[in-house]
Amino acid sequence: MLKIGKNDTFILRDKIIKRFMAREFNMLKEIREQALIIKDIINKRVDFKTGCAVFDEFDHGKIRILKNVQRIIFLGCGTSYHAALYGNYVFEELTGLNCECELADEFTKREAVIESGTAVVLISQSGETGDALKAARLAREKEAFIIGLTNEINSSLSKYADICIYTEAGEEIAVAATKTFTSQVMLLGLLAVYFDSLNRKPPVLSQPAVFELKGLSEKIAAVLGSEEEIKIIADKYASEKGFVILGENYNYPIALEGALKFKETAYVHAEGLAAGEFLHGPLAIVDTDFPVIFLAPIDPAYEDNVKIMKEIKRAGGKILAVTTAGNHKLDDLADDVVRVPSALDIFVPILSIIPLQFLAYGIAVGKGLEIDKPRNLSKYVN
Repeated sequence: MLKIGKNDTFILRDKIIKRFMAREFNMLKEIREQALIIKDIINKRVDFKTGCAVFDEFDHGKIRILKNVQRIIFLGCGTSYHAALYGNYVFEELTGLNCECELADEFTKREAVIESGTAVVLISQSGETGDALKAARLAREKEAFIIGLTNEINSSLSKYADICIYTEAGEEIAVAATKTFTSQVMLLGLLAVYFDSLNRKPPVLSQPAVFELKGLSEKIAAVLGSEEEIKIIADKYASEKGFVILGENYNYPIALEGALKFKETAYVHAEGLAAGEFLHGPLAIVDTDFPVIFLAPIDPAYEDNVKIMKEIKRAGGKILAVTTAGNHKLDDLADDVVRVPSALDIFVPILSIIPLQFLAYGIAVGKGLEIDKPRNLSKYVN
């Protein structure tokens, strides 16, 4: 019988990890596709000559219904819930409508109140998630107007929805969602603009937004160009047992989504939190070298975020900051800094999620994990 010594085991393990590091998983390929996918969505959904958001799915009858909507409920599971939370924020800000967001499973576990004039936006990458479909059936029973957002044409969700909008991100093979998430976020932002425009003639995007959209895919490509830089940072944090990821406003859903990517791909416990909420108890977990990833672009919450970072450093923690290109004010405060191009607040999440996707991927590769098919998980839950 062949005997394998302790040193041989380490050599074999290192060879396996090196082989994994040389392999490009589908998740990495799908991360890299995001600039082109977002470009295609913008080209299809924005008429740059008129400045209009374009959603031909809504005929005149459906537009009349939309104009009478007084309340919108956003539902999803997992990654799609995080997109739903972003949708809740952007719709509320741009339309002034009463908006709320809930996990699809929780929505079905209570007597949800759906009155006349309620629309339900139900988000599911596969269109087959069991809890999402239960929520769709319940919303239909209560006569809500249902808008489905999915990547799969002819899915079960499309049969329940009054209107189904397709992300058209292409097949996503990796279990951990990347390109379908950013596609959902992009479409929700544009759909909010479309809703807001219904009571104006013509429905026109603001000029700054039109200008921003023209260059957004190039900004995404710039973030994707930071892959090697982020890989080095991922190696530095590869041995960490846990992370906290903080964000405010539009970046709070991104903190949640980033934490999910760390759990799904790297098997590391990570918790996404609203940055301000971190001071209300969770700060107690920070001790020497505890890692905190902080989404801190230059935006209205920036100064408050800097104050929170100072509290984290006082407690002995270490900070990886994701901030706006050109901002060097965090160089002495953060241990590591990743910069993304500046953008309108509603589009920043599409940029700030990409470093978190790369970090989760890089840590998982360093561990020699089967990234595309994480243990215990499937692409959707029945």
